[in-house]
Amino acid sequence: MTIHNWKEHKIEVRGYTLPKYLWMALSLKIVIDDKYTFESPKELEGLKSKVPFEVIEMGNTLKGALVTRHPVSTLLTRYKIFIDGIEVIKGKVTADNWYMLYGFFLFIGVGTYVVFSFT
Repeated sequence: MTIHNWKEHKIEVRGYTLPKYLWMALSLKIVIDDKYTFESPKELEGLKSKVPFEVIEMGNTLKGALVTRHPVSTLLTRYKIFIDGIEVIKGKVTADNWYMLYGFFLFIGVGTYVVFSFT
């Protein structure tokens, strides 16, 4: 989880690995001022992701978007945050459940070892 402050707004970015594509898919969630939550679309668009969101600033609703930058991984994903088309924040986030990917690889490795050691 990464927290940013922008014009007295708290912008929290969280990442989660998903069981799609061998636990290598990443879902992003943005929480604005601990009230409004926006999530990645359910359909994955390759490795790049865009999460649209809104910020209420002095009664006006501003359109925003979090756009990932390469390389994208469960260990470290870099992103840019745009509000009204202007880049306001660059950051990075680690998936909160990053261990799922490595647990999966460990399970496959141990299973493979056991299968081939008895044949």
